[in-house]
Amino acid sequence: MDECKNENVVSGTSEMLDFCTEENNFENIDSDQTDESSLDVEDCGVDTIGGVDVDLCVKMNGNCPVTPIIGRRMRDFRRTCKGFSEEKQSVLMNSGFGCLFTFRCSELNIPLCYYMCKNFDVEKSLIKIHGRHLAVNVLDLKHVLGLSDGGSDVEFCSSCDDTLMLDWKARLWGGEENMTLDVLAKKVFTSKTADDAFLVSFCLYALSTMIMPSESDIVDPRLLAPLNDPKKISTYNWASFAFRHLVDGIRRYQTCVSSPVYSCVAFLQLFYLDTLIMKAIYVNRFAPPVMCWTNKSARIMFGQTERAGGFEDGSTYVSKKWSGCSQYKPGGSEDCSTGLKTTVVEDLARVTKVVEELKVQLNQVRSTFSEMHPDIIVLREAIITLQQLVQQLTDEGIDNIVCDVVKEVIEEEAEHKDLVTAEGTNSVCTSSPTAAYNDGPDTVYTESDPVGLKNKSYMCNADAVVASVSEKDSCLISFLFGKTVTQYDELGSFEVAKSEDCSITRWDLSCLSPSKTVRKEVVDLMVSYLFERSGDRWFMPTVFSERAKELCSGNVGDGVVLSTMTICRVGRYTGRLAACRQVFFPVHDAGADHWILVVLDVVSGVCEIWDSSPNINATQRREAFATAVVGLFIKVFEDDIRLCPAISFKLTSLSISYPTFMAESSKPEDSVSFR
Repeated sequence: MDECKNENVVSGTSEMLDFCTEENNFENIDSDQTDESSLDVEDCGVDTIGGVDVDLCVKMNGNCPVTPIIGRRMRDFRRTCKGFSEEKQSVLMNSGFGCLFTFRCSELNIPLCYYMCKNFDVEKSLIKIHGRHLAVNVLDLKHVLGLSDGGSDVEFCSSCDDTLMLDWKARLWGGEENMTLDVLAKKVFTSKTADDAFLVSFCLYALSTMIMPSESDIVDPRLLAPLNDPKKISTYNWASFAFRHLVDGIRRYQTCVSSPVYSCVAFLQLFYLDTLIMKAIYVNRFAPPVMCWTNKSARIMFGQTERAGGFEDGSTYVSKKWSGCSQYKPGGSEDCSTGLKTTVVEDLARVTKVVEELKVQLNQVRSTFSEMHPDIIVLREAIITLQQLVQQLTDEGIDNIVCDVVKEVIEEEAEHKDLVTAEGTNSVCTSSPTAAYNDGPDTVYTESDPVGLKNKSYMCNADAVVASVSEKDSCLISFLFGKTVTQYDELGSFEVAKSEDCSITRWDLSCLSPSKTVRKEVVDLMVSYLFERSGDRWFMPTVFSERAKELCSGNVGDGVVLSTMTICRVGRYTGRLAACRQVFFPVHDAGADHWILVVLDVVSGVCEIWDSSPNINATQRREAFATAVVGLFIKVFEDDIRLCPAISFKLTSLSISYPTFMAESSKPEDSVSFR
């Protein structure tokens, strides 16, 4: 792979490939006006984009995964599908091709396409993005492009002698021997009704331009094989077929069998954009990415990536945020372009149906409970009898019996230990349940060398070690810490824990080793877990304090509050301020590489700084951090605070203090362990 690829092409990240070609031979589409700007780069007549030759693929010595023809296919598809009526949209949404017709991100980033194809592990179905190995499969393609599987495999015959295929060819080709893609696009665009001819024409056009693009402008009639019966189009596995075709195209590209990837390269670009943490723009997360990403929003994100160091930079955070969510299928009482509700009658019918289903399930629960009632009575009587026996044994002096047994066991172990030591063997007796504990740190044996597991110092006790490690915990620790990993290798970059938008890899967890500072990804994951368990205590992610410090320094604009609410997902706290007691803000002091915890007591109006490693030289700076996060909190929850006069009064006279119970340590890296 490295012998037939030019590594230098990844250095630039802003070169966009949306090729300008000859005009289509039908009206209306040629006069298309994009929604990004009045003069779109893809509609211009120049040969360069941003000073970069559009034939960048030629400069790559035949190693470019995309060609000008593929770029033109995607642009023409976007133009052709723009402005479909609601009737046509409804038919396409139920055809198996889903919301593919809403595709708008037609500009291809050449370095990104090269980067994604080069780092796609077709054998393990993994793709390496910014140092992280993310699993990619057909479910991701369904989520990104909106395609679906109906249950039957997609098959293409090698001949065109089938009767139904001949009928459709005569109907669409109009007696001509060949039909160009421009003619087919015109049929799709100018169709007046959403009949079978429109459905077959669109599916044929989508296969020829998006899923299976080719260099030829002639439509392959063999693609009609799975389309000859319009009623069965939705029963085919279009998502699985598109994913297999993409993987096969990338495999051929990596082995130098075929230089361009004649598959749906747009999926790779949309998948990459969907994994990014968006700080510069807001993109709807409740709809498939194919519906939400435009050329303009993609340019903004590519610019953000370029400023961060490019596609090879490992500091850019990426993660699959949609895992487990069901496929988005707007239709019926939902506007398929926005996903918004348009009627109420159908929604009430849905609610009524759900309520009826719940009633049936509730009756089943009642029936099950009534059957269990006799067993519950018997179980209750058994528990009462057991309690009486325990009380009887306690009254008869069972505590003294237990103490005597423990004493005898300890004496026997001591004698056995002296015996084994006298024989010159290991002093640890493997047959005793307590012999595994010695004066040194616990040891976990891995595939190679044993790894000593010393705990971080706690409560100023430098000699503290792990007191007890169960067999289950020992296996877990061996898995997480038993091997040396790096940030970018396959083992270290594999995700091991996830909650909401937060995820961590094995390399991230290595920060929990001795003498290492905890990474913010681990802190954010813990914050996410704590949010699920507590209702009156709120836990803010680390980005909240980062935004607060930026706001305090004056380096951000007026939109910082709105963007902070979006990124930190504070909408889940809206209307709950009256029930809140405390708010926790983890703050990183970059100057000392040390974490502190700012705790806002909403009831008493007191702000505490929990600092396990206080530094008189950093006191003023950390108090400024605390003031900044509380100030941003007041701005974000301004409306809720106004509705709670008591809380508003307390926050106006806020004071900063330090708790007296806080233990101290001389090691800044141990800060989070004191929480």
